[in-house]
Amino acid sequence: MFILLLVCIQVGFYINIPFDYFSGNLLPELTGMLIELCIILFIVDRWQEQNRIQLLIVKEKRLREYLIFFLRHGFKNLPRKYRVGNFYGEEHHDNIEYLDNLFDFIKENGLATQEIDAIRSQCDIDLNTFGNLLPVASELTDGHFKAWSRIVYFMVRISKGLGDDEESIKYIITNIKRYECASHASGIYVGSKNV
Repeated sequence: MFILLLVCIQVGFYINIPFDYFSGNLLPELTGMLIELCIILFIVDRWQEQNRIQLLIVKEKRLREYLIFFLRHGFKNLPRKYRVGNFYGEEHHDNIEYLDNLFDFIKENGLATQEIDAIRSQCDIDLNTFGNLLPVASELTDGHFKAWSRIVYFMVRISKGLGDDEESIKYIITNIKRYECASHASGIYVGSKNV
């Protein structure tokens, strides 16, 4: 569009004397219309981009709410300081610190049968919902989709009793951290400065 505008101006100056270009000629009118069209297209494009980002933020918020629910109910038998707080997107550093502390606690102390049973029970309850939300995660970024699909994979492993549950739980925590980092890196979360 911009190139077409430059071509019209160049042709107008080449064909006419520059003074004659602006008097008794339709080419300046067309040039003005092209400039207005470029401005309108730029404004509409920015508006559409803002709407697209807002929609992505809404989708990220929905996925995050399920992660919060899973963390609150699956890990409710852990000591109080290892239970999730807010876990909102704008509290990125607190979220990473929480996930690191939780991971380190499990790595150092292991999990009791009661704690593993609570997480397995929550995986059984949430598995279908998390699986059904894969298309939503795929609409965000590749990082979100990879993290979400791996969370679903390890929930299936826990739910079906395939492999070491404690290792699968650590992988879930690692992938929740990956999801958190993908949200922060892309600026797709409630309270982001990108909006």
